[in-house]
Amino acid sequence: MRSSHFPAALAGLVGVGACAATCAALAGCNTQRKQDCDKFLPAMSPMQEGIPSVDTVDRVHDSVAAAQFEDQPLREYATNYKNTLTVLSNTLKLKASAGPEGPPDGTDDVIKQNLKDARTDYLYQGRTLVHRRNCVGCHIIEGDGGDFVKLVAEPSLGPPMLTPEGARVQPEWLYAFLRTPITIRPWISVRMPTFGLDDHNLNGVINYFGAVSNTLGPFQTHEVVRTAASSDGTGKQLFELLKCQSCHVLGSVPKDQTPSTLAPDLRMASERLQPDWILEWLKSPLAILPGTRMPAYWPDYPKTFYPHLNGNAEAQIRAIRDHILTFRGGPSPKTNGAKTANN
Repeated sequence: MRSSHFPAALAGLVGVGACAATCAALAGCNTQRKQDCDKFLPAMSPMQEGIPSVDTVDRVHDSVAAAQFEDQPLREYATNYKNTLTVLSNTLKLKASAGPEGPPDGTDDVIKQNLKDARTDYLYQGRTLVHRRNCVGCHIIEGDGGDFVKLVAEPSLGPPMLTPEGARVQPEWLYAFLRTPITIRPWISVRMPTFGLDDHNLNGVINYFGAVSNTLGPFQTHEVVRTAASSDGTGKQLFELLKCQSCHVLGSVPKDQTPSTLAPDLRMASERLQPDWILEWLKSPLAILPGTRMPAYWPDYPKTFYPHLNGNAEAQIRAIRDHILTFRGGPSPKTNGAKTANN
């Protein structure tokens, strides 16, 4: 018998903190949206930290369904919220019907199918948007597009593949970047345009990439191990041993280095990249981005070539990741008055 791990994650997704933060961000936009948020928050207030009861979830679902929202983005957010509540309710009912040994085999598969169904709208709307805006003219997304990449001499000098974008970057960063693109790789000639998307479409893009990468869920805060930045920190030692900075920029771009060998400024990592994605990237970069120039330093993971941390590959990778996340000062789309990528 297996136990399901989905209820806690789903409860976090529809909990007071996550939704209140979303409403707080939305409410600052206009008066009508603030009024609708004032209706929405009381409707979902019975949701507390932890896993609520089925009755609570169903009651909140009915309350949100009964509310009338004039603001279009919030109305669609409420619809997605109701879908998630439905999945959570069904999940809790499955667990409640299980015996003392836990849910029967196959329960996770049923829940996964429910989650898949809840993401259907995100995928459909997102695919429509990226084709309408011709994102696939430059980027490869879900195996489609990327014609512009064929026009450059070296693929690494073209627009990046965006299929793993939802797992790779933090949603807050992606939202800010789509509104005000910044130059991530100044050594290439192609630039990301500013499309002028409204909040509805911006969130549609973010939800789409999250659905593609199967990373929809509550925001999480990563606690950086600050000691990794000390002079004798293992993360720093491995970072220097593997010569990460020979490709990755930390500030100024080397003038005498071949552009195709350069990689993004790691000072952006703490704000831009998902901490868990960095771990998977270090373990197997080719599995995430076929053809990448990023070396595989642990090709036989969990085996390792390095003696640090008692030869524990997972601990070594986490140490490097935590060291990288101590870097600060890189370009940021969140900075007021940041230059657009067209400047």
